[in-house]
Amino acid sequence: AEAAEEKERGNTAFAKKQYAEAMRCFSRCMELDPSCEVYPSNRSAAHASLEQWEEAAADARRVVALKPGWAKGWSRLGAACVGLRLYGDAAEAYRRALKIEPDDQALHKACQR
Repeated sequence: AEAAEEKERGNTAFAKKQYAEAMRCFSRCMELDPSCEVYPSNRSAAHASLEQWEEAAADARRVVALKPGWAKGWSRLGAACVGLRLYGDAAEAYRRALKIEPDDQALHKACQR
């Protein structure tokens, strides 16, 4: 229950664009439940919002290691790789996401970039 409450605090902070606070909350969630892929995914998004691409990519890699069949993790990795100008890696991450969610139009657009 504590991780869920911390996640809600993190989501609220993220919605208010308080990204450092959101990262703190999601980091705490990861300590409480290191096997849950949602927390590093959310922290990756917070890092990306601050253009902290290395950290965003590291968290996204953690997500796909925990749950390789979740398209959002691959999408987060793709976005971080674009931020790092690793366009080949970004395209590969988006392709992997599209294999999982072939009808996702946002992924198709991201892959075309």
